[in-house]
Amino acid sequence: MALTLELYDESSCSWSDKTNKCVSFRHRVSGHELELIEFELVEENVNVGQRVRVRKNDNIIFEGVIYERSLRQRKGLLSVRAIAYSYLILYDRQIIYRIYQSGVKAGEIIRDLAKLIEDEISVNLIGVEDGDALLSPWKIENCSALEIMRNVAKGTNYWLRMKPCLSYLEFDGFNDRIIIPSPLVGANPFTIEACVNISTYESNDRGQMIIGNYRGRYRGFCFTIAPYSGKPRLYVGRQSDTIQVYATSSIPLELNKWYVLFGIYDGTYARVYIGNELTGEKEFHPIEAETADTWIGQGQWAFAEGKPFCYLTGKIAYIRVYDNKALNEDEREHNLNNPFSPITENLVLWFSGVRFENNTVLDLSENGNYGTAYGGVSQGHEVYPKYVNSMLLEFKPKVIT
Repeated sequence: MALTLELYDESSCSWSDKTNKCVSFRHRVSGHELELIEFELVEENVNVGQRVRVRKNDNIIFEGVIYERSLRQRKGLLSVRAIAYSYLILYDRQIIYRIYQSGVKAGEIIRDLAKLIEDEISVNLIGVEDGDALLSPWKIENCSALEIMRNVAKGTNYWLRMKPCLSYLEFDGFNDRIIIPSPLVGANPFTIEACVNISTYESNDRGQMIIGNYRGRYRGFCFTIAPYSGKPRLYVGRQSDTIQVYATSSIPLELNKWYVLFGIYDGTYARVYIGNELTGEKEFHPIEAETADTWIGQGQWAFAEGKPFCYLTGKIAYIRVYDNKALNEDEREHNLNNPFSPITENLVLWFSGVRFENNTVLDLSENGNYGTAYGGVSQGHEVYPKYVNSMLLEFKPKVIT
């Protein structure tokens, strides 16, 4: 299986393949130490704190930051040796003062400390088990969060790992939907970005809804999977009382495969992108867009016509919506390369499958556009995925009986 070593370039906000300059590589996972990689590059330099990741074929199996580096000459060529740790190392700079009372479980301590890096990395805590409880109060002063977390793991004989992860919400195609009490966008330019995985192709004439606020015939906006074909489709308002115009991708989505899609309206053209590839466009001049609630996973507009709802059968890892902004090629590429820090200008909704609590989908854009889930929307995750939107923190027994 092919391994690919990639370094993150801050100047271009993108990942660069350095495999052809790598002369040695080692990936180490230990029960008592942090997961790490050691590598040496020739005619290349790296910086402490620089992000690095490793792919196996098309899946990300390691992502972290460089913590140590040294330079040397190798057969007349400058080379650099580096050690990179998983993102757990970020907790090393978090100095804490805490008092945990007796009865608090080990997993509660881990979950509490895990939230300290939420501003940098989305952490999925579904892999954190409770473990044993404290027998007496524990007062912590001037210690790094990493030291405390590792001590808790050693004291309970638990694994402490952080793995690249894709967290998502799953929709069953029948009654699952999320309602956001806001129209999000109107007839202005806008961008919808969605990471989706479709399980089936719908055989009714309505297809499947990703996100939209259609309410009544030919009004509102809507990003769907077209019926029968599995092609992404973008509707924007209406062009007249009787004319409906939409842009449809020329390329269908394969079933059970993850894609990042962009539906963009710039005021003149509606366009559909798969990744950063333009796959469909249509000139469009809407005259009206209603301001109904926004729905994810179900098309409200079909109800107004007395026809079957547009239910989604599949998974959504994240959706980002920009009002009055059509992302350009560089901005789209930035979002593809920076799942934890996308473009924030005019961002009105950032829904992520990792932030789902009490049937509420949190809005990471801080605009308060929270959604409420109905039906049987469920949460899931994949480790070592193609796309990463979170890191899975694992805290579990080393020996499971």
